[in-house]
Amino acid sequence: MQEEQRKGNKKMSMEKLFEDIFEEMKSLLHFKEDIFSKRDNRIKGACVYLYTYIDGKQEDCYRLTYNIKKFKNKADILIAIAHELGHIRKKHLTTDSYLSLTDKEYQAEAFALDVIKKYYNSYYLRAIDSLTDYINGTNKIYAVAFQKLYDERRKELHEKE
Repeated sequence: MQEEQRKGNKKMSMEKLFEDIFEEMKSLLHFKEDIFSKRDNRIKGACVYLYTYIDGKQEDCYRLTYNIKKFKNKADILIAIAHELGHIRKKHLTTDSYLSLTDKEYQAEAFALDVIKKYYNSYYLRAIDSLTDYINGTNKIYAVAFQKLYDERRKELHEKE
C-alpha cells in the first residue's frame, strides 16, 4: 500500500515539475503564442502540435502533449520541453518549410541546448550527453541530426578548455 502511494506521489511530483518547468520556460523565453500542455500516456515522450480551438477563432495555438512516464528526471523534462518549444520558435509547424525533417530536428535541439546552456547551465553537459541515446537509437533522422549537433557542442567544449 505504501509502495503504491509513494509511486503515485512521485508521478504527481514529476507531473507538477513538468508543468512548472513548462510555464517557467515559456515566461523566460517570452513566448507570445498560446501554448498549453496535456498529458497523454500513449505517446513516447513529448510532441508539439498546431492546435485550433473548436470555435475556430484562435489561431497559432499549440498543444504540447507529453507522457510523464517517459521522463526519468528533471534533465529529461528540461530537454524535452525546450526541444518542443524550439519547433514553435523556429516555426516548423506553421510554415511550408523547405527544411528536411533532419534539419528541423537539428534546429529544435540546437535551440533546446542553447536554452539549457543559458538558463539551466548545470544541466548543459547532461543535455549534450543525452544526445547519444538518439545517436545510438533506431531513428535515423534523430541519429543524423543529433550526431552533427553532438560533434559541434563537444568541439565547442574542448575549445573552451
